[in-house]
This record gives sequence, C-alpha cells and structure tokens, in this order.
Amino acid sequence: MSSSRNWLGNIADKPAALRWAAEASEKSSTFSTVSESLQLRRANVKRWIEEFVKEMYDITADDFWTMEDIGLYFERFLSLRAKYANPSTQRRRNGHQRITYSTLRQWKDVVVYLIYKFHPKGAMLLSQGLFARLYQHITFLQRELEMDRHLPLQEGFGRLELRILTERLYAQATDPLWANQTDITWKLCFVTGCRPGSIGATYASSESNGFYMKIRDLHQITRVGYMQWNIQLHINVLKGYSIGEGKRIVVMLRPVTSPMNVVFDVTLLIVMNLFMRGMLYHSTWQAVCDDETFQLNVRPEYKNHPLICKGKNGQGGVVEGEPMRSSAMQEIFARFAGQCGFKDARLYNFRRDFAADMMDAFGEEETQQAMGHTPGEVLVSLMHVSTYLLCSFYAKAE
Repeated sequence: MSSSRNWLGNIADKPAALRWAAEASEKSSTFSTVSESLQLRRANVKRWIEEFVKEMYDITADDFWTMEDIGLYFERFLSLRAKYANPSTQRRRNGHQRITYSTLRQWKDVVVYLIYKFHPKGAMLLSQGLFARLYQHITFLQRELEMDRHLPLQEGFGRLELRILTERLYAQATDPLWANQTDITWKLCFVTGCRPGSIGATYASSESNGFYMKIRDLHQITRVGYMQWNIQLHINVLKGYSIGEGKRIVVMLRPVTSPMNVVFDVTLLIVMNLFMRGMLYHSTWQAVCDDETFQLNVRPEYKNHPLICKGKNGQGGVVEGEPMRSSAMQEIFARFAGQCGFKDARLYNFRRDFAADMMDAFGEEETQQAMGHTPGEVLVSLMHVSTYLLCSFYAKAE
C-alpha cells in the first residue's frame, strides 16, 4: 500500500474531483471485468474512509457505518485515492505517478472486510451486489487511469505476490499433486529463505549423489491441533555442501495462527503431500480422526524419496522417486510469475525478501546464521515471524 497519509490534501479542486469520482462510479457500473481475488487487508483504511466522509460530506463515523448507500461513498473513496494518492518511494524514483493496480486491489479487499465487519447489514449488502460493484469499479479505474498491474521489477517477493501466484497456480494446474509440490517449493523458499538448489537437484552429479531435499529431512512431524502440524525440517545449504563442507539448518515449521493466512501454511501442504503419495501408514487416518496430538511416521521405504519430484513432460503428474531439478523449479516459477505480470521474477527473490525481514527483526549476525552464510561450528537459536508463521532456526555445522 502507499505510505501517503495526506492524500486528501493532494486534491487540488475538491468539487471537480468529486464530480470526476461520481462520473467514474457511474461509468464503471457498465464495465465488464474478469474475476480477481482478495488480497491483504489493512486496518488503516478504516481511518482513511472516515476522514474522507467527514471532510467531504460532514458525515460522522457512527452515521457512516449505518448508511444504506455506503457503497457509493466507498466507490468515490477508491476513485480519489487511485487518482491522487502518492505511489511508493521506489515507484516515484522510477518516474511513476500512479499507484499500481495491485495496491488498488488491496484497498478494495480492505473495503470489503470493513463493510462486512462494521456495517450491521454488511453481509447482505455485499451478497446483493456491492462486492461485484467494487470489483467492477477498481477494474474500470485501472483502465481509466492506465495503472500498472504490478511492480515491473521484483527484488523481493512478499505475501501479496505469493498470494497472486498461488491463486494462478491452482487455477491452471491440472494435476493436484504437481500443484501441491510446486506450492510447497514456493512456500519453503518464502518461509525459510532457502535456495532452490537446497530443495531440488542442481546438476546430474547432485542427483546421483543425493544432494537434494528428501522425505527423511522431515525429521519430526507432530500434530498439535485440528489441521495443525509442527515439522522439523533439515535444510542442507548447497553452497559447499556438495564437497562436504556445507551447513545444515534445522527449521521448526509451525502452523499459522490466523485463518486469513492459511494459504501460507506449508506444514499442512507437506502433510497433504505425504497423504497423496501414499507414504503414510493406514492407521494414520484413525489417528487424525481421533483429534489427538501424535507423531506422524512416514513408511521407511519412502525415506530416501525426494520431497519434490520431477514432473511428467506434457502429461501432468510427477515421477515418483526422481527429484526435480532446481532449474525446472525456476522455470515453473518464472512462467507463472510472467502470467501474473511480474517481470524478471526468480525464486531467489523470496530469499532476498526473507533476508530483509530477518535484518529488520534480528540484525546482521543472526540473519547470516539463519541463511547459512556463517562458517564454523556456530550454534544459534532464534525466532523469526514471517507472514504470521512462527519458525525456530537452529544452524549448525555438518
């Protein structure tokens, strides 16, 4: 979202601006759009909309949240923010004058949430057409203002970008297991900051020597609640690992705590993967149904199988027992990212984003340790919160 907080002051001619917002709302009512999905919700939009209706229409917040025609004011609010809000500092440096359509979509999603939560008839209004109106309106604004759909270059990838990619993946994939393992790859890169080469085989020699992530690297899988799992994952840092001088990072993956972040729950994805591949005992189903804490055991004959398998060329599905190459992982990611409008996207972008989050939260030393950059027999324990996922990292020399 834009960091601008004084967007109302950027409206040079308020009567003219209001007329434009009203015209944009009217035109968008006949505009045809394709389906888009919800993104992040930001609580400060509530304050912005309340400031907007107070300054423009002298309507108090209490009165506003009970209005039957609340959608009309939200359409005008979105119109004016789209036209007058300042883009991010990075976009301004690159000469852009507008926010991106992705940002506008975030605001729309927050609007939907606010209407549902704070209006006494919010659910009814949304179901009777207001949700469709808002979607129609922001798509019209994107065309009207010629807004970029996404940031053109991605140095890092965060929650918003990963949501978009995940939706595209499941909308297009024809094989559920292939989609699942692709999703796992992306989420592991995002949550742990690991390199693709730590998951897949980088070279033919890497494959023959077993230098890729295996089922046995899932050392402990513990059920802690309904559809909630803790997983101790061992990540072999490829840099130097192939010559016996690498480092192993032990990551405690934990379930998400907020339902709106379930899309990022890599632990649930991994357990689903094991079920789909038939790697669990039949008694596992009963243990799951008993709704108790227990240790999930993988059948021993599958321990050396790769976590991420090679895909079947042009046929859908995966080749069980054969690891996917890290180059194939990169190609798949780049293809879906390109379809979503992201240019020059690489899986490594997740690692950059992870490093930036770590630096902000813990500083340089612990960031280097969690990313496997520090040499020697260093033992480190730290906590990292990424998109409401709580992970414990233990880095140690092999």
